[in-house]
Amino acid sequence: SIHEYEELVKNNFSGKKREILLSKEIPEEFTNSQLNNSQYMSKMAMKLLSNIVREKDEDTFRSKNVLATNGTITSTLKRHWQLNDAWNEIISPRFKRLNQLTNSNLFGDFREINGHKVFINTVPEEANKNFEPKRIDHRHHALDALIIALTTENHVQYLNNISSQEKNDEEKLKTRKGIKFQLTNSRKGFNDEKEWYFLPPAQIKTKDGIVEFEYQFGEAKGKVFKEIALNSLENTIASFKQKNRVIRQRWNKYLKSEDGKLNIEKQEGLKEVVNYNVRKRLHEDTFYGKVKLQNKVISISLEKALNEKFDLVDNELSKEIDNLKQIDEKSMQEIIETLKSKYPKINVYEKFVATRFGNELESFAQIPSDKIIKVIQSITDTGIQRILENHLDNYKEVVDDKTRFDTENAFSSDGVKELNNNIVKLNNGKFHHSIYKVRTSDAMGTKFSVSDEGQKSTKFVVTAAGSNAFCGFYQKGTDRKFYIPTLRESVESLKQGNEPCPATHPEEPEFKLIFVLNPSDLVYVPTKEEKENPNLVDFDNLRKERIYKFTDGSKSNDGNIIISYIPTNIATVLFNLNKEKQKKAGIDLPIQNEIGVGSQGSKNQNSLDGIQIKSVCWKLEVDRLGKIKRIIR
Repeated sequence: SIHEYEELVKNNFSGKKREILLSKEIPEEFTNSQLNNSQYMSKMAMKLLSNIVREKDEDTFRSKNVLATNGTITSTLKRHWQLNDAWNEIISPRFKRLNQLTNSNLFGDFREINGHKVFINTVPEEANKNFEPKRIDHRHHALDALIIALTTENHVQYLNNISSQEKNDEEKLKTRKGIKFQLTNSRKGFNDEKEWYFLPPAQIKTKDGIVEFEYQFGEAKGKVFKEIALNSLENTIASFKQKNRVIRQRWNKYLKSEDGKLNIEKQEGLKEVVNYNVRKRLHEDTFYGKVKLQNKVISISLEKALNEKFDLVDNELSKEIDNLKQIDEKSMQEIIETLKSKYPKINVYEKFVATRFGNELESFAQIPSDKIIKVIQSITDTGIQRILENHLDNYKEVVDDKTRFDTENAFSSDGVKELNNNIVKLNNGKFHHSIYKVRTSDAMGTKFSVSDEGQKSTKFVVTAAGSNAFCGFYQKGTDRKFYIPTLRESVESLKQGNEPCPATHPEEPEFKLIFVLNPSDLVYVPTKEEKENPNLVDFDNLRKERIYKFTDGSKSNDGNIIISYIPTNIATVLFNLNKEKQKKAGIDLPIQNEIGVGSQGSKNQNSLDGIQIKSVCWKLEVDRLGKIKRIIR
């Protein structure tokens, strides 16, 4: 409990550590240990990089070819080089779109600054917690990289020493004034006050005036640094490192040191067996055992029963089959041919598994009223089913001709105690042991055995949620189908050196695999005109607002494949308040999320202009620098 935690902290910790452990909010600033770690990392990085680029005559700790900068310097240059304005122009379309969706000015408005109308981005105060305009778009990494790449030794030296206390150091003052003359200029600022600013990169000031520089990005050229930087950032595609590795081949090798050198050698005398490590959870923790339920019997053909390993109801038939198999040594096909005329149809138990894991009676208190009867009917012991149904009748009420059960009280600790006190009465006068935990059954479905051999062959598990990393896209003509394989299917396929999805759709083989998506893969959503005429698309200059990142895929209860995406450059959504939170905050907007819009999800099946992405998208293969290498349609 919270009280026990607080007592534990108070009794065992003091000072700053106690304050942090008892804090109700996560500290926004770095802790001292984090600051020390970052300082050590930067020094070590400087040392290692200096070893690579150090020239022959250099004997300093830091090579002259390595420059150390910091966030303050980057922030100052960003402001002076007007890159803050460029960044606002990049992200403002998202704010303007939300204004249109909400029919309001909650997400920004135009203001007049220094005689120019400028759109100022904002978010509602209720959604403003921890909001940072810089970090809402992945391209802020590219912006920082651009500034750092264009920072010179003089920039760093001037900014580091500008507030130095050594006022009497004439040499330092002289150097600083020289740098200031070369790299800075003055202009009228707020209230017509004179302010100094750094000249754009590569521009310097001489006695004859400012020497300008022509910047270039692609085919775009110009002398205004902000415009070229804006163009380059708008055309930057965020690429994502693939961390969803499913299998890794094991190798029997080791490092051996000889004469101070490390050599990789293969272990001898081992069997040449290719094995793999699976890098994801194959199944959930719950184990199930196979059960035969007397009320779950179906009639099927003998061939299907034997081939699909159903449990037979007729014990005499089971003995007859065992005799044919063991005494007469007949194969399964021969047994079927021998008996199918005598037994055209046989009764078998439906495939069900059962478990006690997580089935404490008190956990039933969390089950909604409309689902509790179905859960009780899944209990393997029909006697316990009857007792729980009789107990539940005491917590039944009828509202508007609808029966409702108060499960919260019926299966609370007091409710379970009452059940066991009255268990004989609930069992129609017959003795029954107290009930605290039950065994529930579930259809076999896609559950699989842990092993094919030994005791583990009788233990069944279900695929872990979220382990389905891949989504296959299949096409026949202009029609598309989709398939999400289980992790086991993907592992088996990858071990054979194939794609993680089958080459043809498992249910409709005429649909052929065109590509496979893995989380963080990028796709392009063509317009209707581009779809009909792919030749209109300039693949070297794709419209970046039509590039989306695949997030995940799943199968709904009705069998539909749901595939979700998010615009590739979006790092954090601007707005994420469900109706309940909006009500508490005193606002009522028609949206709940920037991406999900009507839903609460930060992802969507459709593009921002309403096109279903999975039906039309093309897969993009992008390198680490965000350059498109290949397009698969």
